[in-house]
Amino acid sequence: VGAVVALRQMRLAWPARGARALAPVIAGLLAVEYFFQSMPILNRVETRQGAYAAVADHAAARKQAPRALILPLWPGDSHFTSIYQHYASLYRIRMMNGYRPFVPTPYLEQVWQPFKSVNLGEFTATQRTNLLARGVEYLVLHEDLFPEKVSPFPIATTLKRLHQNPYLEFLTQDGPVWSFRILS
Repeated sequence: VGAVVALRQMRLAWPARGARALAPVIAGLLAVEYFFQSMPILNRVETRQGAYAAVADHAAARKQAPRALILPLWPGDSHFTSIYQHYASLYRIRMMNGYRPFVPTPYLEQVWQPFKSVNLGEFTATQRTNLLARGVEYLVLHEDLFPEKVSPFPIATTLKRLHQNPYLEFLTQDGPVWSFRILS
């Protein structure tokens, strides 16, 4: 709108030939400005995550839709889950857990309570059976998102327990993100 007003004023103040010569320059500058506004130069959000890609690739090889439980598992009220949602959306992975501005009671009863011990690296046969019955065949762990509210133990303890668990198979690690397959 500002460019139209400016060009109109320039056309009134300058001869028509001068305004016509300057119009493409102004249009080019506006296009450059629009490009930099729509494509941020400083962007800290990753556009690729190898651990999520491994889950998607493994599920695709088995011709299944990937479903995962992402760790740390929160009681449903953390902004950190937006990181999970970003990566899950990139690779079309369905998450068992997610973020809502309020915590519904069924989520607390059916997801948080039965699976919160997985944050500590404790993954039992009952939990495995429950996840597999729901179609969830993968665990993805973000080691850089483990505050005390989720686990009083260091992340190394959780990782060690998950690696030693007979119900899990390690897939890959990409930076601070680890992926595991739940064995049937």
